[in-house]
Amino acid sequence: MPSGWTSTRLGNLGSLRKGRGGSRQDDDATGAACIRYGDLYKVDRPSMKNPVTRISTSSVEGYTQISRGDVLFALSGESQADIGKSSVSLIEEPTYCGGDTAVFSAIAISAEFLGHALTAPYLLKQKRQLGRGDIIVHISTGSLKQLTVLVPPAEEQAAIVKYLGHAHARIDRAIAAKRKMIALLEEQKQAIIHQAVTRGLDSSVPLKDSGIPWLGDIPVHWDELPLSRCFTGMVYGTSENAKGEGPITVIGMGDIQGGEVSVSGNGGLDRVPAGLELQAGDLLFNRTNSPNLVGKVGLYRDGSNQCVTFASYLVRLRPEPQFASSWLAAVLNSPDFLRFARGQALVSLHQANLNPRRYGRLKIPVPPPGERDAIAAAVGASVLKDDRAIANARREIELLQEFRTRLTSDVVTGQVDVREIAASLPDLTDDVIADTDIDAELDDMLDSELDPEGTNG
Repeated sequence: MPSGWTSTRLGNLGSLRKGRGGSRQDDDATGAACIRYGDLYKVDRPSMKNPVTRISTSSVEGYTQISRGDVLFALSGESQADIGKSSVSLIEEPTYCGGDTAVFSAIAISAEFLGHALTAPYLLKQKRQLGRGDIIVHISTGSLKQLTVLVPPAEEQAAIVKYLGHAHARIDRAIAAKRKMIALLEEQKQAIIHQAVTRGLDSSVPLKDSGIPWLGDIPVHWDELPLSRCFTGMVYGTSENAKGEGPITVIGMGDIQGGEVSVSGNGGLDRVPAGLELQAGDLLFNRTNSPNLVGKVGLYRDGSNQCVTFASYLVRLRPEPQFASSWLAAVLNSPDFLRFARGQALVSLHQANLNPRRYGRLKIPVPPPGERDAIAAAVGASVLKDDRAIANARREIELLQEFRTRLTSDVVTGQVDVREIAASLPDLTDDVIADTDIDAELDDMLDSELDPEGTNG
């Protein structure tokens, strides 16, 4: 521990009290600012300047009022890793918190410094150890008071807050740029798929009215078919409990991402239910999900001969021999078809259901066999290129987030002294992060994280 720093219990640094509040029925977009325990997971930042939730002014008496600078803790979570999620309220207007939260009012420590410190591994580990429960994990205010916190002198706390404010803003800008690039690549990918599966590869061919509601004109030599004619069958998945430790993996709707089926390798069943095995080339259709996710389709490519089955809210679509599964996957995941298909789903209590019979009646454009193969190959090559770029960008985001975590931990535990750098930095404002020496320093550090061997120049 650096000279001048102390180590003490959180309970010695301020006061802790439990929050209280009503339900989501109190939510009102024009009402008073409120922080619910779930908002702490959504924001996932050491501090919060804008409320996620607002509640009606008539309901505020049933909530706990908090002050700017109070630290909010979530007292429950779905895992040990998430328990005790926290954030400092920097909201300027009168603010309230809901139930299942704890409110820490700092006395002998900077709340903003504590907000950063609570994200460091040494404190995350303590919170995990203090959590109780299996399905839902809880932590008490009494346990939070026992957290051991490393506390630097007040002036150094201020320097750390200033430095990390600049550093995090720089890292967040880099992450935002990567996410913008991913969005543009996804948009480009969808445009390429849509053009190929609805108009083909030759833009000069004459067109005709398809008669398909979601489509419009198609090449004059193409046909239209209902989906049911393209598959040997549409089969519901297993309803057996997939939470066991058997060797058979059960694919769930979360395993369908980007038009592909990923196999986690985790077991679940002792045997594959009769007729419910997956084969390479099968498609899985998500018949039940939220309205904006129902209907997504994944292509199962795995050729490892691993025994895999699928859950009951998925439907296996096994293509007829003359229809390439990669071409079908491209058609069924094209933006306009997905939008139309989701419009056919029945919605109840925020869940949408699109049963196979209704889905099978939807029509798609069908080129001649040779052209289908060419479209599938062209789409596959283009998508592969975009997917590689997207995967690289996502990996870079992961590296930036890991770097942010390491940097924060090193600074709040005193392994890196930032007082001299912080003294040269301007005060932070909401809309300006100055172009100072820290930018150049962080640029070098970020470049090193993303390209440690200097391969990009």
